[in-house]
Amino acid sequence: MEVAATPSDHPVPNVEEVQASFHKLIRCGHKLHTASLTAAQEQLLQVVREHTQALLHMETHGRPTSVTADGVGDESWRLVSFHAVYDNACKSIRDSIAGLRQLQHDPRETNADQVTCLLRCVETLVQALGWVLQPASPTPQTADIMSVLQHRLSELSAQATGGSFSDIASHSTRAGDTENNKSAAADWLNQANAALCDLACFATKTYPHGAWFANRNRRAVVRSRRVRHPSDVGDAPFQALVLASHSTEDDDVTLLSEAMLSVAQAYTRCLAAVRSTEVRPTELEALAEIFAPLNSAINELSSTCEDVINRREDDRPHAHAVLEACNIFTWLTSRHEPCVVVEEAFGSANTYLTKVAARGNMLLLQQEMGLAVDRPDLTKAMLTWASMLREALQRVMLMVIYRYPQHVPWGEMIETTMPRNPPPLPTEPRRGAHGGPQPVWRRSAAASASRTPVAPSAQGPEAVPHSHPVPPPASSLPPPPPPPPAAAEVNATAPFPAPTAPNASPVATSMSVAFDSATSTWTVQHYRQPLLSAVSGEEQEPVYVVLPEEEVQWNHSVHILHCFNAYVTVPKKVKGVTVQHCQHTKLQLAGAIGPVRVSDSERQEMLIEASAPSVYAKRVTGLVLHLAGSHETEIITALTTDVNVNVVVKMADGDQEVRELALPAQFISTVGDGDALHTREVTYSG
Repeated sequence: MEVAATPSDHPVPNVEEVQASFHKLIRCGHKLHTASLTAAQEQLLQVVREHTQALLHMETHGRPTSVTADGVGDESWRLVSFHAVYDNACKSIRDSIAGLRQLQHDPRETNADQVTCLLRCVETLVQALGWVLQPASPTPQTADIMSVLQHRLSELSAQATGGSFSDIASHSTRAGDTENNKSAAADWLNQANAALCDLACFATKTYPHGAWFANRNRRAVVRSRRVRHPSDVGDAPFQALVLASHSTEDDDVTLLSEAMLSVAQAYTRCLAAVRSTEVRPTELEALAEIFAPLNSAINELSSTCEDVINRREDDRPHAHAVLEACNIFTWLTSRHEPCVVVEEAFGSANTYLTKVAARGNMLLLQQEMGLAVDRPDLTKAMLTWASMLREALQRVMLMVIYRYPQHVPWGEMIETTMPRNPPPLPTEPRRGAHGGPQPVWRRSAAASASRTPVAPSAQGPEAVPHSHPVPPPASSLPPPPPPPPAAAEVNATAPFPAPTAPNASPVATSMSVAFDSATSTWTVQHYRQPLLSAVSGEEQEPVYVVLPEEEVQWNHSVHILHCFNAYVTVPKKVKGVTVQHCQHTKLQLAGAIGPVRVSDSERQEMLIEASAPSVYAKRVTGLVLHLAGSHETEIITALTTDVNVNVVVKMADGDQEVRELALPAQFISTVGDGDALHTREVTYSG
């Protein structure tokens, strides 16, 4: 989902950049010298720290097996810690707000309302950081939560800006100048919106389906950039592991560490051989020659681990951990996706490393109580060894899932770097027309004021502004769409928004529509409009795009790409329509001779006025089809969620009623007489 306050051409911030944004906010708050705000910011700082640690834990650990698909079950220990800090911060801030409300009736407290607004802003930021606690879902709940919180923070910022900060010294530890207080308060509100904007962009882009661990988001378009991924792991982490094993004074641990170092060295040689080979060999002899060093080292390590396990009568989690850890290097020889191999291997090894850590912590506790005779320095050395092994395996895993999540790098002779541009400072993309810092909630007004109308082109589409004002939403759900145009009697009851205003003047946009005469294809792309107004917080109508009726022919095709909150009208029947990578986009189609395809899109609506032979929906979340004409359209669904079709049914008394039918996924559905739904299984879907 697109975040309204973040330009699409800027890189997605990582966790550390989000944390830096909140730290800058806290530094701005110290300039206000307000005791209640300082206390609230201390709670916010603790939540930010736990938020970063929780995401780091999720990025490198597997999903707990006891947690169900709905997120119900035993939570991770890191989430339990975050939950405790989060609840304590919410309670503390609410108590401070309640205390200030009691002081509002005191005539000496003239600025309690403004300080209350600031505390409510901090409470909103804390609630935004709580998105980590939301369970994973097939629908993008993260974007919905962030959109509501951004709207709330904008309203609170407008209320605080409308008040006076001249008497803020009454809540301060020292008196300050009036102008300085106003400037510091404006800077704090600006940075609060910037921090929430960065958090919303990071959360919705990196974890669109919730924060439940990396293996659920590993195929996301934009992965987390929490740390700079290692290009090569090398031997250094495992050489340090061997040095750390000497401090344990355990010959078995040292033997296992040296065997692990041999595997890492063989893995480095095999990775270099793979990168220097253009194509994966088909002959088994050639593959065996390339992977011979790695296979020999893994076999020797397995033999060493089994020997240690058989010689020792007690449970040896160290040997089991090393035995499972060597499987992380097999991603190079496997035909499965590398990210799957390394995540499973790291999860198994981490299980035994957790046992080593738990046993060491228990021994340290017993030694403090005088119940154990072992040397505490050896126990601490063992804990250090287990931690270093976990960090080395994490480096291997991060290198694979960031660089080679799906394919082994055959033929990569020279290391290619990931496209990574340093993100700008949080205030740089939020500057006004005169170069000065501008609050986020005022940026849209400046953009609309600088927009100049342009006459419609004879070769291009018409971009028509909306003519129906939308009231402010009473809840997080969007308001009902405006009534449809009176172009046809059949469409009078269909719940679909009005496409255009015929006599309205066009609005200049930076979108792109082109017609390719060689392929007879119209391409509509990059039409974008924020869902909520950054000025008033009201829902905005989409950008209306109408293809020129006199130029559209029956043998033309239409491609709609990368649009957000747009309304596209195709006034004539065309050969076919393709919709890809669009969100919150509506399509009014006169008809189609060929198929209509929708893929990789979310929250789509489509009105087919006449007829279309088939509609293909693949990897679509939230699609509503309005069949105003013929009901003989075949609807083929694959990997879809929440696909519905609306049809107009004629009742016995002559009236018309709109019926909404839910379509199953992976089926071919057809609407029969009335609202009867006929389905059959998909045998082939292109």
